[in-house]
Amino acid sequence: MVDGEKIKLRPWGPSDLTFFGTLRNDLHLQLSLMSLPRPNSPRRVQEWLDRKSGAEDGVFFVIATKQDDRPVGFIEIRSMNPIHGWGWLGIGIALEARGQGYAKEALARVEDYVSRVFGLRKIVLEVTATNVSAIHLYKASGYEQVGIHREHFFHDGQYLDVILMEKHISGMP
Repeated sequence: MVDGEKIKLRPWGPSDLTFFGTLRNDLHLQLSLMSLPRPNSPRRVQEWLDRKSGAEDGVFFVIATKQDDRPVGFIEIRSMNPIHGWGWLGIGIALEARGQGYAKEALARVEDYVSRVFGLRKIVLEVTATNVSAIHLYKASGYEQVGIHREHFFHDGQYLDVILMEKHISGMP
């Protein structure tokens, strides 16, 4: 649906259920996404995919390799507000696919897509202050820190700070 150099953003299909089952049951990934991890059966995974892809106020894509259409993650813009021109970013990349440029390219492709198709002018996100690799990715992709929620997310017996970041993606002010 949206092609890049190394990746394509596409809708999910039945063949992706096993991949997303693994992703949704990856405790480390779910915590890095500030999710409350719980066991996810195939039925729960499909319900999650149906809910995400069917949301009227968002877009949800599988990040797949262009070469062989292998899923490596997902990217979404949720809670899009067309009046004010912004939406919230969510992205998850499988551990074995990290460090290969897939996330950075997916960010650029989805930013262009929601700017052109939905008229969004800004993307906002939250990330724990301990997620150094994600913060590095966001900064390298042009996101700026605009605030901090102090001791906002509970993990492993402690409350972590959550950094707020945003990026203007269109020429509009």
